[in-house]
Amino acid sequence: KGKDFTLKDLGGRNVSLSQFAGRYVLIDFSATWCGPCNASIPKIQETHTTYAADGLAVLAVYAEDAATVREHMAGKGVSYPILVDPEDRVGGQYLVRSYPTFILLGPDGTKLGVGVGQAGLGQLVAKYKQATGK
Repeated sequence: KGKDFTLKDLGGRNVSLSQFAGRYVLIDFSATWCGPCNASIPKIQETHTTYAADGLAVLAVYAEDAATVREHMAGKGVSYPILVDPEDRVGGQYLVRSYPTFILLGPDGTKLGVGVGQAGLGQLVAKYKQATGK
């Protein structure tokens, strides 16, 4: 099961995983210095845009400080929540070993899959579509 967490978004507001209870949640563990992570941003945004109305919540977690991440994300046209975890507590809870790592949680919080890299994102989107019939 996905472990609940509360992190700040780039606006300084608290966002908790539990706020998305009853929904599928795709978590992107990323870093500003990670080339494959940066290459994934447009696909993550497309996933968010395509499936948000169906109930998929997309969250990105960066193990860096807010100022670094805010500067990095400026002008990228991202509308999904970007959360900062400078101590990498949540990445540790979810046993993230490389970036980008994507985790798909079901509506009851069950971990449905883990994917690494852009291929991993595609695998989890396919798993979400299969689970929901979308």
